[in-house]
Amino acid sequence: MNTGNRAGRYGIASLWCIAHFALEVICFQYYYLYFRSAAIAAFISMGYDLVAFLPQVFIGSFTDEHKKFRPGYAGAALVFAGLFLNIAPLPRLLPFLLISAGNAFVHVGGAKDTLDTCGDKLSPPAIFVAGGSVGVITGRLLGSHDKPVIIGAVIMAAGVLCIFLSDRIKAKMAETSPAAYDIADGRRSIPVIAALSFFVVAARGLAGYGIPTNWANVELHSVLLFCGMGLGKALGGIFSDIFGAKKTALVSTALSLPLIFLGADNMVISLFAVTLFSMTMATTLGILVSVFPKTPVTAYGITVAGLLFGSMFVFIKPFCPVLFGPVVITLLMISVFCSLMYIMKRDK
Repeated sequence: MNTGNRAGRYGIASLWCIAHFALEVICFQYYYLYFRSAAIAAFISMGYDLVAFLPQVFIGSFTDEHKKFRPGYAGAALVFAGLFLNIAPLPRLLPFLLISAGNAFVHVGGAKDTLDTCGDKLSPPAIFVAGGSVGVITGRLLGSHDKPVIIGAVIMAAGVLCIFLSDRIKAKMAETSPAAYDIADGRRSIPVIAALSFFVVAARGLAGYGIPTNWANVELHSVLLFCGMGLGKALGGIFSDIFGAKKTALVSTALSLPLIFLGADNMVISLFAVTLFSMTMATTLGILVSVFPKTPVTAYGITVAGLLFGSMFVFIKPFCPVLFGPVVITLLMISVFCSLMYIMKRDK
């Protein structure tokens, strides 16, 4: 790929990172503004996860089959429709469902555009995904402090502008170089690779709720924590392109395990651990695209479904705290390491 197209690839990734940030700001600001009741908090959280995460597999499949479909714009329209309906004297659930569905479509739009232009590089989709973590905490803070929803709407409008600019860049690229990863070990069967990749993401989703962060007791600490997550997602792709995907995945997983517990009461160590812990997101996407090269956006949806599956266990945390204890988390992380070792080919 020439220099112009290389710049285009990272320009698209950066614009979608901002769009992803904007999307999560408005979604989580809305959630915190209008659903404060502790009695329905768990239900709404589960509903949000199901509506915003699960459909991404099916939207991704539709997008792979219909190349001209623009899920980013469709998602933005749903988000703004939900915000508009919120003005009317209607039940809050309807706009909530529209906004959450819009979230799903925009996510798929970002995956499509970054995977359409990334070539053999993992960093573009990783950079896109990274923006969401910072958007989540920003939206939470805006909502919990009763800031007007118009702030989130304006930020989302800026995100739509980023989607438009990304389209302009993509249209001007001489060649788009769709995702062409060679990360999965060809000696393993595709069903085994897919199943273990799903497990890796699901285990990460579950283990994330078991990371001890006793130091995080003020809002600034929460901001730093979510920024660490976002940074880790981006660095996972960047380091994979520089040092190799397998080295990055295995080293980050191995180092994060002891640091997670050593940093329980130490902010610096804990943030380093969280950053390392978040690096495998890009890796698992690359593995799945390696074995499903003709349906890369569907492969992205599978990673999201895996994250949803693992995260759903948080709803039983009060009834089964041992599941999030150090023994189970350690076993999960060791299993993740072994799974990645088994299904990834040696770096070139």
